[in-house]
Amino acid sequence: MRNQRGIAFPMVLIFAAVFLMALTAAVDIFITEKKFYYESAEKLKADYILRLGVNEILEMIAKKEQTAAGFLFYLHGDLFYEINKEGDYIHNVHVYISTKQNRKMEAIFKYDSLQQKMIEWIEI
Repeated sequence: MRNQRGIAFPMVLIFAAVFLMALTAAVDIFITEKKFYYESAEKLKADYILRLGVNEILEMIAKKEQTAAGFLFYLHGDLFYEINKEGDYIHNVHVYISTKQNRKMEAIFKYDSLQQKMIEWIEI
């Protein structure tokens, strides 16, 4: 019995160390995935605001009710736009987006109101 006295404690220490390393790795992965999901959700919100705003701006251009600049407010953020005419039918639109969590996005597009189609699209 005297030879078995010191075997249990080192085994428990090794098992506890392995368990703590696995727990630390799992927590690290969880935190990384949580940040990724948060950023993905913010990107989707910004894209949604951009889509809503562009559709509304195109409707204003089609109805000839557009102003040179303005704000559009939505549930998850707001949008600022500037419209410049490059001829009779070409509209150059610069859009700035800001979500409630302060994520920023910009887009520039050219729209031909005669053909009713987007000529150029640039996201910044």
